[in-house]
Amino acid sequence: MNQAPPLSLRILVGVNEATVALEIEACIRAMGHLVIGPANTGELALQLAERDRPDFALVDFNLGAAGDGLETAALLRSRLDVPVLFLTTTTDDTFLERSLSTSPLGYLVRPFSKTELHAAIKLSIHRLAFDRQRHQHVRQLEARLTERTAALEEEVPRLSQEDERHRSAGLPPDNTSPRDVQKTGQVEHWQLDLVAGRRQAEKVAQNSLELLQSVVENAPVRVFWKDKDLRYLGCNSWFARDAGFTSPAEIVGKTDFEMGWKAQAEAYRADDRAVMEGGVTKLGYEEPQTTPSGNLIWLRTSKVPLHGEGGQITGILGIYDDITARKQAEQALRESEQRFRRLFEDSADAILLFENDRFIDCNAAALAMLQMTDLSQIRGAPPRALSPEFQPDGRRSEEKAVEVIAEAFEKGSNLFEWVHVRSNGEPFTAEVLLTPIQDPNRRLLHVVWRDITERKRAENELRETHDRLATLFEGARDAIFIADEQSGLILDANAAACDLLALTRDKILGRCLADLHPPDKAAFYLEQMRELATRGIRVVEAEVLRSDGRPIPVEITAGVGTLATGRRVIQGFFRDVTERKQLQSQMMRRQRLESIGTLAGGVAHDLNNALAPILLVTEMLRSQYPDENEMIGIVATSTRRATEMVKQLLTFARGVEGERQNLQTIHLLREMEKIIKSTFPKNIQLRTTYTKELRTVLGDATQLHQVLLNLCVNARDAMPLGGTLTLEAENQVVDQTTAAKMTDANPGPHVVWRIKDTGIGIPAENLDRIFDPFFTTKAPEMGTGLGLSTALGIVRSHGGFLQVRSTPNQGTTFAVYLPTAAPTDSSVPASDPQSLYRGNGEMILLVDDEASVRLAAQNVLQRLNFTPLIASDGLEGLARAAEHAKDLRAVITDQHMPHMDGLNFVRVLRRFLPDVPVAVASGRLEPASVEEYHSLGVRMRLDKPFSEPDLAQLLSRLLGRGASPTGV
Repeated sequence: MNQAPPLSLRILVGVNEATVALEIEACIRAMGHLVIGPANTGELALQLAERDRPDFALVDFNLGAAGDGLETAALLRSRLDVPVLFLTTTTDDTFLERSLSTSPLGYLVRPFSKTELHAAIKLSIHRLAFDRQRHQHVRQLEARLTERTAALEEEVPRLSQEDERHRSAGLPPDNTSPRDVQKTGQVEHWQLDLVAGRRQAEKVAQNSLELLQSVVENAPVRVFWKDKDLRYLGCNSWFARDAGFTSPAEIVGKTDFEMGWKAQAEAYRADDRAVMEGGVTKLGYEEPQTTPSGNLIWLRTSKVPLHGEGGQITGILGIYDDITARKQAEQALRESEQRFRRLFEDSADAILLFENDRFIDCNAAALAMLQMTDLSQIRGAPPRALSPEFQPDGRRSEEKAVEVIAEAFEKGSNLFEWVHVRSNGEPFTAEVLLTPIQDPNRRLLHVVWRDITERKRAENELRETHDRLATLFEGARDAIFIADEQSGLILDANAAACDLLALTRDKILGRCLADLHPPDKAAFYLEQMRELATRGIRVVEAEVLRSDGRPIPVEITAGVGTLATGRRVIQGFFRDVTERKQLQSQMMRRQRLESIGTLAGGVAHDLNNALAPILLVTEMLRSQYPDENEMIGIVATSTRRATEMVKQLLTFARGVEGERQNLQTIHLLREMEKIIKSTFPKNIQLRTTYTKELRTVLGDATQLHQVLLNLCVNARDAMPLGGTLTLEAENQVVDQTTAAKMTDANPGPHVVWRIKDTGIGIPAENLDRIFDPFFTTKAPEMGTGLGLSTALGIVRSHGGFLQVRSTPNQGTTFAVYLPTAAPTDSSVPASDPQSLYRGNGEMILLVDDEASVRLAAQNVLQRLNFTPLIASDGLEGLARAAEHAKDLRAVITDQHMPHMDGLNFVRVLRRFLPDVPVAVASGRLEPASVEEYHSLGVRMRLDKPFSEPDLAQLLSRLLGRGASPTGV
């Protein structure tokens, strides 16, 4: 009965190449055995063997350095008694002679198939088991033989003495006593035991032979053996079937000439003789064979000489495997490789082979694409060597390459775009296809590049063009509608169109262009648009309805286009002109206000000239007619009231000049809160909202307080039944776009006041007139209509602007924008009013074209103890000044005079009296005139109409006896 090999053996693997080691390791594990290693050097193999004591080792002949495997095998056998199965690529005589000293289990010639590897390992395991059993029985027999021999050597002397005594006594040798019979039986028993031992050894040998025959019979290879005359002594069933026989017994005694392969018989016998004569093994060579059916097959054959008991060669043992399928596959592979190579080299696409993260081959197209001349420039290069550091998505090429390669092996292929770099550093984009090549021993990829730089450039240009058009379409400020030419149904609309109509795109699409307009004008506007598109009318003004029903004024231009499908469409461009209409309205209002301001300024100038003598004379009349003081007081009061109205007109016409200093307007707002709480009706509730750290403005506190007061009083009067008055203040930056939409606005940082009421509101038809002087909807006893016009004039003079929003029966909001003060602005201290000043007979020249003003001023100057010198215009004034140049101490001149105005008068005066103090008496001065006066050294002004104290204060300052007067 055959004895099975051990269930699990420890097998040491000593192989250089990792892929081969993995294949051997997988085969050993699949057979249920334990792998030690693998070791890639002889030193490591010996270390592992000493540590783990393997049952046998599979060692590569070229382990480590050349020849190291043979030395390692010898050390394994001599030191540790570990038998070796050689893995070799050579079968030359030198190697075979050197390897015999290690008593190898066998040889496995590279390259080998999985079947060959499995068979070689299995044969080695069975041979190892056979040798172990044989050695065990031999050792047992040797031990028993040694034991019996020792016992016999002890018994023989004694038996010899007994025989000698018998002969001395004359007894025959065979006449034995019972004791002798017993002794003789012991010897026979020993002899019987020895025979039994020999029979047992023969039985073990027979079992081992049967085991070996079983292995030979079941091994998936062809096995045969011949005698010295090259006649077949036996074979296994695989060989018999190949030879055309049904059982191995039929082949015994036959020669190769009697087999189906007669054509190769002589060649086979020549190989046999060479093996026997040389006593060397011939391994792993390939040869043809003709089968009994006449087919030609291919064999991979190994032959070893058979030795007798004396070591002489008695025959030959052969093993071969049918490799016809492999040869055919190799031939097909060669043909396929030739075809592939032709396709490989002739392909217009770049084709490369990739193994273990390195390029190993490429075609001419790849070299040309990379602008290289030799395969050595690319062989061994990793992907990163042919790529920029980063791909367009920002990923590192080295990291991303690992991912796309892994994805190719996982999915079976991977198609993607990749940026490579030519040898001159120029990047280019390629479409890359990675396809794994099925090979159990190698990690291969078939790589195809297609240069798509031009295609990408064209795609990018097309995409950029499309994006630009889409951006223009979506980013256009005008609403764009694309509609069918015949039906007028809207096919597309941009974001501006959605904003214009306050509708989402899906609610616009499918509507008719006519539905965009008021129903009573829809047909007319649609016809206008069609005519616009076909005949080229430049522009059409129309209205569209928002989703809330509010009409929006628009300008429409249109054209006819053709889609890719051939469908003709109308392309309508709708421009919202609401702002333009509002700006036009604001411009017209501003022009009207400027016209009114010009008129008001002229009227104020004439009124000043008419009121100035009255103010000057009233003080004289008080002293001359003390009994009429009451009547004179009435005249003075009325004159001052008229004067205040004139000042308000001038404020509206040209703003006001006053002292400017850095103001924290939050204090003005707090003061206004107190006034509102203490004086306004209790049915008006006050609310305030102020931004923390409100910026400062450069302005006149009194004038700005007047703006707040006028606007709050206006809000109070708008709420006769009570309501809510809200004061708000915040910092705000007015940008260029916002400034362009607001009258008088300049871009930059501002402080914004908002005065809100919940009153009756202002009708739309009155909004354009509320800043007109003397326009009011209040009863006559309620006001003059100068409050808002005065506020506007003050705000303008501070460089700011006013905005108003009002809804009837809901309330009104006035927004006051005041530019903030620059960090370098400094405040100007306010001047204290002067007490009445009297002269010492100084000569004062007064130039004015109004006779009443001249007469009144002359009398006042005399009352104040000055010597008046009077002139009616600039020319006369120059003559008087020249005549009294030595005695002249100061000059007061009007600005607006015939023949020569005040400015030209001063220009000439400065030529011969450069140092005489000069003041301008005027109700209004243009900014250009102010600058010109400054350049001539004139910085003092006397506002018309003026009173006696005003004139006295001016003279005090002109003559250097008081604080600086109000500047020009």
